[in-house]
Amino acid sequence: MELEEMKTLWEALDKKLSESNRINAIIVHQMTEQRTKKGINNLITYELIGVILCLLCLPFLVFMFKYVWHTPLVHATMYLTIAMFGAACISQSLKLFLLSRIDLTQGISNIILHINRYTIYLKREKISYFIVISIFFILFISTLLSFKNIEPWRWAIVICGIVLAVVGTVWQYKKIYGANIEAIRRSLDELRELKND
Repeated sequence: MELEEMKTLWEALDKKLSESNRINAIIVHQMTEQRTKKGINNLITYELIGVILCLLCLPFLVFMFKYVWHTPLVHATMYLTIAMFGAACISQSLKLFLLSRIDLTQGISNIILHINRYTIYLKREKISYFIVISIFFILFISTLLSFKNIEPWRWAIVICGIVLAVVGTVWQYKKIYGANIEAIRRSLDELRELKND
């Protein structure tokens, strides 16, 4: 009789343990999914803010065009600036579209596919961004050099602007894009491991 009671008790304990393990696995799975969603939502929010800022800057730049000095270099700089903001609007919108295609219900491989497409687009954007910004700063400095008397404080502002633009861009691609994409990938790897268990 004592052996039967121990056997029943052991089976009950085993059942509770397996139930507890199942509940823990579900909780870990949900937390990992939430981290994935959070990373994707962070990127969507950042891209949306970028689209809004570009759309707000474009009319302002067009409005300011009539108030600048009318020289060929100033015009070229203004046209390039307007084109850059227009291209940024399109690029940010395209990145938003790529992120909006991610559906967490369609499986991990589908999410990885869309994140990889987004990452590839981001790398291409980064290369083109650095090329266009370099051309812009060369054109901008050439424009300033075309004027005879530029005060030293204006040069200081230009140099600070260049440094801030470079630091800001590197920070943006590492801390916002890189960190969120890495967090999403880690979460997806964890989800894949959980599904394989």
